Amino acid sequence: MRNRHTELKMLLSLGLDYFRWTQLTPMIFTWGFALLLLAMLIFVNFQQQVVNVLEYFVVWLSGLPLVGPYVTELLADQETSVKLGTEDLKTFALRSWFVVSLLFMLAGMLLSRWLGPFRTRSLKRKIVYAAVASAALLAGLVLNYFVDPGNFNGGLAGWLFNFSLIALIVFVVSAYSLTIAHVLGKLSSALMEEAGGVTS
Repeated sequence: MRNRHTELKMLLSLGLDYFRWTQLTPMIFTWGFALLLLAMLIFVNFQQQVVNVLEYFVVWLSGLPLVGPYVTELLADQETSVKLGTEDLKTFALRSWFVVSLLFMLAGMLLSRWLGPFRTRSLKRKIVYAAVASAALLAGLVLNYFVDPGNFNGGLAGWLFNFSLIALIVFVVSAYSLTIAHVLGKLSSALMEEAGGVTS
């Protein structure tokens, strides 16, 4: 029978795992925004398809617990969105952050039980992957410009600066999130191992 110290370590491990996902969620949101921007640039001549994607995203967002009713209320009346203040946006962002982090944590636990423990990679390798992915994002943005420069308002130098800045922000956020999450993951795993090996 496990003692109180074991149960406390397990609870702390779960808490650290949840906090780890709260640090990974900004990276996921940042990549989601960057990929959505890339997709919108690629399909710039297909406005109807872009509108359909955005409508699907709003419907999905409206179905989330806690956040969903809040989104539905905001979208129920166009005048409400006009009167939306800074505090409302902060509340919505925090709720989304906490709920999505919890969903990711639960999904990770289910996948771990189903597929087995995930292979742990070194922090250096994770950051290298993030750098390669950010470089690929930058290449995609630049390539999209050269496909049809007429769709862009402004010169090449300005757009190259904007694209480079977007890729840099994505990489910095990814490196930060991966570093904090890596450390928290190590602590959580150590607590779970100690909890699993202690009996009374």
